[in-house]
Amino acid sequence: MAIDTLTDFVAALDRAGELVRVTQPVSLDREMCEIADRVMKQPGGGKALLFERPVLMNGRPSAFPVVKRYPSAPPGWRTPMAATS
Repeated sequence: MAIDTLTDFVAALDRAGELVRVTQPVSLDREMCEIADRVMKQPGGGKALLFERPVLMNGRPSAFPVVKRYPSAPPGWRTPMAATS
């Protein structure tokens, strides 16, 4: 399975059970880093997080989701370093 884009990578993490979807609105400047920090402090570093409804500093919803803390690659993912070595 080739993974060529970030979207493919996130989908592969989801299929592997290594992604937590945060569906509630989350503030970029007040909540997101705190949530990610708590997850990273879990044993094993926690799972990747997909914030589906981030809220910008001006209070408006972001047009784009945010993915944070993707600690490990799913099967089939090849990093540029691995591809050249």
